[in-house]
Amino acid sequence: MKKLTVLFIIVLLLAACSVQRHYTSRNDLSKSSSYDFGRSKKDEILYTTFTLKNKFNYPIILYQVTTSCKCVQTELSKTKLNPNESTEMNVIFNTEGFKGLQKKVITLETNAPSHYVQFFIQTEIID
Repeated sequence: MKKLTVLFIIVLLLAACSVQRHYTSRNDLSKSSSYDFGRSKKDEILYTTFTLKNKFNYPIILYQVTTSCKCVQTELSKTKLNPNESTEMNVIFNTEGFKGLQKKVITLETNAPSHYVQFFIQTEIID
């Protein structure tokens, strides 16, 4: 009986681990989903902005923003976009402690059809 219980728990854990978020290469909210800073100096702070626009006929909620690194910070002006309304997502990348090619991901959770919209930034940090 113990073996069956342990096997059941393992199966449940494996099933829970296999649940994945739905990411798409399609970006429903922005014309541009990537930005290359080119070459940057060590310990430089880099800035860029992505413009988000609701192209749907219902309000879009911007639930949560996550980044692949604590070195990337974001700021949204609005968290709800009515149809045809726009907002900006400001991005700050602190390169302190990094060198070489750096690629970072910003994930925005929404109620848009793609649910998760990803943005990509990169730079090559030189001495």
